[in-house]
Amino acid sequence: MAGLESILSEINSQGMALVEAETAAAEKKAAKIKAQGDEDAASAYEEYLLQAERKAELESAAVCSAADAEAKRAALSCRSECIDKAVQTALEKLSKLGDKEYFDLIVVLAKKSMRSGSGVIQFSQRDLKRMPSDLEQRLQQAAKEKASQITISKEAADIENGFILSYGLISENCSFADIVDAQRDAVRDLAASVLFG
Repeated sequence: MAGLESILSEINSQGMALVEAETAAAEKKAAKIKAQGDEDAASAYEEYLLQAERKAELESAAVCSAADAEAKRAALSCRSECIDKAVQTALEKLSKLGDKEYFDLIVVLAKKSMRSGSGVIQFSQRDLKRMPSDLEQRLQQAAKEKASQITISKEAADIENGFILSYGLISENCSFADIVDAQRDAVRDLAASVLFG
């Protein structure tokens, strides 16, 4: 029996050693798997953080770009409003000029629009009533320099200010509003340079 116990003890001892060896190997393998898992998780976490950072940067850039574009649109709209108000103010000032200054301006504008031949100039009802007595003479003098003849029409034109100059079938509306409309871009550019440098 002592021999059997000795054999059983040896088998038990060898079994325990084998279990311990297998357990140590399994624990070592589990530690290796856990370490690899921790490494993979840390790597995945770092990658996720990088992607989240990139996404946040892109979103931030998009928001900044949109805000910048909106600010530029608002500034452009404000500038456009300022220019329109300046043009409107200028038109109002022109229509409120005293008679002498107003008709001096009319002569200058008419001279620029004159061409050779016989022309007829029409004024608004208001301007026909306040016209200085020497206006026709001044217009005729300006017309001579352009090889032209000008007659002032007794009929009122349907305009607020300025005049309509006709040579036969060709008429040019030189009311202040139409002059500004015809030269809108140039007027806006000039107003912008004066207002905003």
